[in-house]
Amino acid sequence: MKKYGFLLLVTLLVSATGAYAQGDTALVDDAINAINNSDAAYFERVLADDAVWLDEDGHAIAGKGGVTRFLGRLMGPDQKMVTRNVKVMMVGDAAWAYFNYAVEVGGQVAIEGLGSAVFTRVGGNWQIALIHGAHNVAGHD
Repeated sequence: MKKYGFLLLVTLLVSATGAYAQGDTALVDDAINAINNSDAAYFERVLADDAVWLDEDGHAIAGKGGVTRFLGRLMGPDQKMVTRNVKVMMVGDAAWAYFNYAVEVGGQVAIEGLGSAVFTRVGGNWQIALIHGAHNVAGHD
Protein backbone atom coordinates (compact mmCIF):
# COMPACT_ATOMS: atom_id res chain seq x y z
CA MET A 1 0.00 0.00 0.00
CA LYS A 2 2.94 2.39 0.56
CA LYS A 3 3.49 2.16 -3.18
CA TYR A 4 0.32 4.18 -3.77
CA GLY A 5 0.64 6.67 -0.93
CA PHE A 6 3.10 8.92 -2.70
CA LEU A 7 0.71 9.76 -5.43
CA LEU A 8 -1.22 12.21 -4.08
CA LEU A 9 -0.12 13.86 -5.80
CA VAL A 10 0.78 13.89 -6.64
CA THR A 11 0.20 14.43 -6.37
CA LEU A 12 1.07 15.88 -7.14
CA LEU A 13 1.35 18.86 -9.77
CA VAL A 14 1.99 21.72 -12.09
CA SER A 15 2.39 22.65 -15.71
CA ALA A 16 5.41 24.27 -17.27
CA THR A 17 3.33 27.14 -18.68
CA GLY A 18 2.06 30.21 -16.87
CA ALA A 19 -1.36 30.06 -18.55
CA TYR A 20 -3.36 29.02 -15.50
CA ALA A 21 -6.02 30.99 -13.67
CA GLN A 22 -7.53 30.90 -10.18
CA GLY A 23 -9.55 27.71 -9.78
CA ASP A 24 -8.17 26.18 -13.00
CA THR A 25 -7.83 22.45 -12.30
CA ALA A 26 -5.46 21.99 -15.26
CA LEU A 27 -2.60 22.77 -12.89
CA VAL A 28 -3.35 19.47 -11.12
CA ASP A 29 -4.75 17.61 -14.14
CA ASP A 30 -1.48 17.98 -16.09
CA ALA A 31 0.52 16.41 -13.26
CA ILE A 32 -1.94 13.54 -12.82
CA ASN A 33 -1.76 12.86 -16.56
CA ALA A 34 2.04 12.80 -16.32
CA ILE A 35 1.82 10.29 -13.46
CA ASN A 36 -0.62 8.08 -15.39
CA ASN A 37 1.63 8.20 -18.47
CA SER A 38 4.89 7.61 -16.55
CA ASP A 39 6.15 10.92 -17.94
CA ALA A 40 9.28 11.54 -15.84
CA ALA A 41 10.36 14.28 -18.27
CA TYR A 42 7.32 16.31 -17.19
CA PHE A 43 8.48 16.28 -13.56
CA GLU A 44 12.05 17.10 -14.59
CA ARG A 45 10.61 20.26 -16.17
CA VAL A 46 8.16 21.35 -13.48
CA LEU A 47 9.63 20.33 -10.13
CA ALA A 48 11.51 23.10 -8.35
CA ASP A 49 15.14 22.22 -7.69
CA ASP A 50 14.37 22.14 -3.95
CA ALA A 51 10.98 20.40 -4.25
CA VAL A 52 9.88 18.22 -1.32
CA TRP A 53 7.57 15.18 -1.15
CA LEU A 54 5.92 14.38 2.21
CA ASP A 55 3.52 11.61 3.20
CA GLU A 56 2.04 10.06 6.31
CA ASP A 57 4.44 7.10 6.15
CA GLY A 58 7.31 9.34 7.18
CA HIS A 59 8.77 9.91 3.74
CA ALA A 60 10.43 13.30 3.37
CA ILE A 61 12.15 13.31 0.02
CA ALA A 62 13.94 16.50 -0.97
CA GLY A 63 15.24 17.71 -4.31
CA LYS A 64 14.05 17.44 -7.89
CA GLY A 65 16.00 14.23 -8.61
CA GLY A 66 14.82 12.41 -5.50
CA VAL A 67 11.18 13.35 -5.94
CA THR A 68 11.26 12.45 -9.66
CA ARG A 69 12.76 9.01 -8.89
CA PHE A 70 10.22 8.45 -6.10
CA LEU A 71 7.30 9.30 -8.39
CA GLY A 72 8.70 7.06 -11.12
CA ARG A 73 8.73 3.99 -8.86
CA LEU A 74 5.19 4.23 -7.59
CA MET A 75 2.83 3.59 -10.50
CA GLY A 76 2.62 0.26 -12.27
CA PRO A 77 1.40 -0.35 -15.81
CA ASP A 78 -2.15 -1.38 -14.79
CA GLN A 79 -2.61 1.50 -12.33
CA LYS A 80 -4.37 4.80 -12.87
CA MET A 81 -4.83 7.81 -10.62
CA VAL A 82 -8.11 9.72 -10.73
CA THR A 83 -9.03 12.90 -8.88
CA ARG A 84 -12.17 14.67 -7.75
CA ASN A 85 -13.01 17.83 -5.82
CA VAL A 86 -9.90 19.59 -7.12
CA LYS A 87 -9.48 23.08 -5.64
CA VAL A 88 -6.81 25.50 -6.82
CA MET A 89 -6.08 28.92 -5.29
CA MET A 90 -3.56 31.52 -6.41
CA VAL A 91 -2.08 34.71 -4.99
CA GLY A 92 0.66 36.43 -6.97
CA ASP A 93 3.44 33.97 -7.71
CA ALA A 94 2.10 31.29 -5.34
CA ALA A 95 -0.59 28.66 -5.88
CA TRP A 96 -1.82 25.73 -3.84
CA ALA A 97 -4.18 22.89 -4.55
CA TYR A 98 -5.89 20.07 -2.73
CA PHE A 99 -7.98 17.18 -4.01
CA ASN A 100 -9.31 13.72 -3.33
CA TYR A 101 -7.64 10.97 -5.28
CA ALA A 102 -7.96 7.28 -5.92
CA VAL A 103 -5.49 4.82 -7.35
CA GLU A 104 -7.25 2.22 -9.45
CA VAL A 105 -5.67 -1.14 -10.22
CA GLY A 106 -7.39 -3.13 -12.94
CA GLY A 107 -10.37 -0.77 -12.71
CA GLN A 108 -10.82 -1.32 -8.95
CA VAL A 109 -10.02 1.29 -6.30
CA ALA A 110 -6.96 0.12 -4.38
CA ILE A 111 -6.40 3.21 -2.28
CA GLU A 112 -7.97 6.61 -1.73
CA GLY A 113 -6.62 9.71 -0.11
CA LEU A 114 -6.12 13.44 -0.06
CA GLY A 115 -3.37 15.18 -1.99
CA SER A 116 -2.09 18.71 -1.87
CA ALA A 117 0.60 20.70 -3.61
CA VAL A 118 2.21 24.10 -3.38
CA PHE A 119 3.42 25.84 -6.55
CA THR A 120 5.60 28.82 -7.26
CA ARG A 121 5.80 30.82 -10.46
CA VAL A 122 9.35 31.28 -11.71
CA GLY A 123 9.93 33.28 -14.87
CA GLY A 124 6.28 32.90 -15.90
CA ASN A 125 6.27 29.10 -15.44
CA TRP A 126 4.68 27.21 -12.56
CA GLN A 127 6.88 24.82 -10.59
CA ILE A 128 5.92 22.27 -7.95
CA ALA A 129 7.57 23.22 -4.65
CA LEU A 130 5.85 20.81 -2.25
CA ILE A 131 3.70 17.70 -2.59
CA HIS A 132 1.87 16.05 0.27
CA GLY A 133 0.17 12.74 -0.32
CA ALA A 134 -1.90 11.07 2.36
CA HIS A 135 -3.97 7.96 1.95
CA ASN A 136 -7.04 7.04 3.92
CA VAL A 137 -6.35 4.63 6.76
CA ALA A 138 -8.90 1.89 7.47
CA GLY A 139 -11.31 2.96 10.18
CA HIS A 140 -10.56 6.68 9.76
CA ASP A 141 -12.63 8.88 7.49
